Amino acid sequence: MKERLSVCLVGCGMIGKVHAQTYADLGEISLYYCDNDRGRAESLAQHYGGEVISGDFRKAMRREEIDIVDICLPHDLHEEATHIACGAGKHVLLEKPIARTLEEADSILEAAKKSPGKFMVAESWRFYDNLLQAKALLEEGYIGRVFFLEGYSLHDWLHGGWRLNRKVMGGGFLIDRGVHFVAVLRYLGGDVEEVFSFPAPKLRPEMEGEDTALVQLKFASGALGNLFLSLAAPCQPPLPWFSVYGREGVLFDLNGLRLYSQRPYHPLEKPLAPVIVERQPLSERVQSEKMAKHDDLIVDCAVRHFVECVKSGREPAYSKEDARADLEIVLAAYRSAETDRPVRLNTKASAKKR
Repeated sequence: MKERLSVCLVGCGMIGKVHAQTYADLGEISLYYCDNDRGRAESLAQHYGGEVISGDFRKAMRREEIDIVDICLPHDLHEEATHIACGAGKHVLLEKPIARTLEEADSILEAAKKSPGKFMVAESWRFYDNLLQAKALLEEGYIGRVFFLEGYSLHDWLHGGWRLNRKVMGGGFLIDRGVHFVAVLRYLGGDVEEVFSFPAPKLRPEMEGEDTALVQLKFASGALGNLFLSLAAPCQPPLPWFSVYGREGVLFDLNGLRLYSQRPYHPLEKPLAPVIVERQPLSERVQSEKMAKHDDLIVDCAVRHFVECVKSGREPAYSKEDARADLEIVLAAYRSAETDRPVRLNTKASAKKR
């Protein structure tokens, strides 16, 4: 392994900027930028250092000096970009979701299997400290048998550009933001065997895909789950990012990870922090800034993890099969909302792939 890795950041928009910040903080990385908007690429190069090499990602990813290709492109370009990067033998970090369809996802997985390089979908929430700690506490049995899990992501802001296009996205808010929380609940609750979703009211007419989603899950363990997401909530009550209910206690993330257990004392057991009451709904700008600051820290952990895997030769903690399984749940929710019927998943097949 070279002492100094070279990374080609393909896509220099909102999330590309966060990735660039992490690479700059890591140091000992030669950073290259590729974007069809050269001005965006030059802006990142000026701020974080590095070189703009091309506006054509098809050429940029094949350059001999590149070790890692970091793909931060719209969802409809994930399959093509991954095939090119993997075909060139590069290590590939691909922004979530893995793809828009299971056919695209399987095509990406096949390309990644044939490549000598590492591959990971940047499912950043999988590296969230509170989530990892919650998983450890569950495995230690602190809340006993789990019977219910839930997740919330409620906001009142809207990205523009390609995220308004349902075809490019492969859906709406559920496949974009919601896939994070599907990953969270599946990581904590295990395989999902059945999905049901309701058609939601259309609250953001400028967005072609759904802006709100309610998804119910039945886990292979017998536990139940609930996920509620919206881009049209003018004020979010003090709801936890995620909660896990067990027969002997509860775990939830609300201003920090909280544990209440019938088992002997654990350092996490402490009273809730005082609740801050918002007298006025937060503006879209303020909501977006607060969420972005939180999410940027999580994205940073995912990027660092992948770089370490490339250096050490270890396999990423979030596997290719994990990324496919999370997408499968999202697509099952879409199918359920269209048919008004629950959708069963083949958890045995998923287990074999893992």
